[in-house]
Amino acid sequence: MESGLSADQSAREHELAILYEIASISKYVDSRERVFELTLDKACRLLGSEIAIFYVFDDEQGLLRARAARGVRMKHVAASMAPSEGGFDHMVSGACDDLPNPLLQQYPLRAALSIPLRQMGKLLGWLFVARLRRGSFDDYEQGLYMVFAEQVASALHMTLAWEQQRAQQAALQLANDQLEHLVAEATATAQKQDQLLQTVRALSTPVLNIDAHILLLPLIGLIDAARAALIQQRLLEEIAEHHARVAIIDISGVAVMDAQVVSLLMQTAKAVQLLGATVLMCGIAPEVAQSMVGLSDGFQITTTHDLHSAIRMSFRIAGR
Repeated sequence: MESGLSADQSAREHELAILYEIASISKYVDSRERVFELTLDKACRLLGSEIAIFYVFDDEQGLLRARAARGVRMKHVAASMAPSEGGFDHMVSGACDDLPNPLLQQYPLRAALSIPLRQMGKLLGWLFVARLRRGSFDDYEQGLYMVFAEQVASALHMTLAWEQQRAQQAALQLANDQLEHLVAEATATAQKQDQLLQTVRALSTPVLNIDAHILLLPLIGLIDAARAALIQQRLLEEIAEHHARVAIIDISGVAVMDAQVVSLLMQTAKAVQLLGATVLMCGIAPEVAQSMVGLSDGFQITTTHDLHSAIRMSFRIAGR
């Protein structure tokens, strides 16, 4: 009697040990390769199979792809299986002729199991196990394989979710890197454009140093309101920087100026005087002179006929 109890207790302990190992699969996985390794090891070492093949379902192609095998070389295993052909809906036990067969060569199989790996009703993979020497899988062993399949499916689901998350993070990081690169390129381009714009502005409003305290601003071409405002800003900055006493504005190269531009030039002349410098304007066309009279509002500005006369007068004013 004691011997019978001892045998039952030993069998129970063995069963609990198997169940513990089965339940511990998800604790030790960090990649799908580790899932394959643990699954095939336990299927052969723990559950008495001599051949074990692991397939993973490819959502895009709708096929099961062979990923690992134990007891048979991968070159002797079908690279893919089609679930639509049947036999993958639930666990099936029987002779190899009764099951989906992934083996490309003839093996003396005595028993086999077709084990779909599902999580929340979705097919994630497929496990094919077989025996060459031992007999068929009994009900107890099939029950263990059902529990085993649930644990493997859970571990595979978790691993695939991790891989998807890592892929999304990598894609997000790549997108961020690309965005940063584009921003850096745009910033560099903007800086170059700004430098070019500054160069163009400097060329469009050249302020020349005739003497330590005398500046010359020769204006050529069309002057609109925007350029007139830039002229004012540039001239005032140069006067402040060089402590100029005289600023000559030569407009002999400007044929036409509207009333708004003339008004801005008059305001520029007033601002120059507020900085303590004298404004000399030369090369004024008759039409411009008429506009200046109408907008002078009593403001007096010194003018000369040409640039030569303006330069001579500037030296006298500056005390040279």
